[in-house]
Amino acid sequence: VAQSIWFIRTQSLTYDEPQHICAGLEALHDGEFKSRDDHPPLGRMLYALPMLSTDWKCIDAVNDSNAQPERPDPETWALRARPMALLLGLATALLLWTEARRMFSEGAANFVLGLFAFLPQFLAHFSLATTDAPGTLMILAFVVQWARWRRNRSVGNMLLLGLLMGGAILAKFYALPLVP
Repeated sequence: VAQSIWFIRTQSLTYDEPQHICAGLEALHDGEFKSRDDHPPLGRMLYALPMLSTDWKCIDAVNDSNAQPERPDPETWALRARPMALLLGLATALLLWTEARRMFSEGAANFVLGLFAFLPQFLAHFSLATTDAPGTLMILAFVVQWARWRRNRSVGNMLLLGLLMGGAILAKFYALPLVP
């Protein structure tokens, strides 16, 4: 977490972060997601939530490949949007630890959490305002719920499974489940 916070505070926006943030702002302000439909809306809207009550604007908001923050400066955009990705990463870590503890033991869960915390992918994807963090969380949540539903095929488990499948698709297009 400390290394992710350092990254969030010191590194400039990547090429695609402004596009995701601007698309989220557009979707939250206009209630539509028409002009930027190359990625699903869930993550983009989450990243734009901290900027919802502001008058921040994007340059070239229609052309997805050139969207850039107009005001304020890009560093401020990063400081607002990127912590949402870190929160998604922490939720992913908590879900992973909880499920490993349920399946094995607390010691195994701590080991799994340690492996997860030192993955370079954790630092990379849960420190950037891209669609990878919400996709990872929602796919993991779907898989965990699918396993629960396989053990106990109740109506409640089925409804939650359907909601999480929809959430996974709203988070990442490639999240369509390939369940045997």
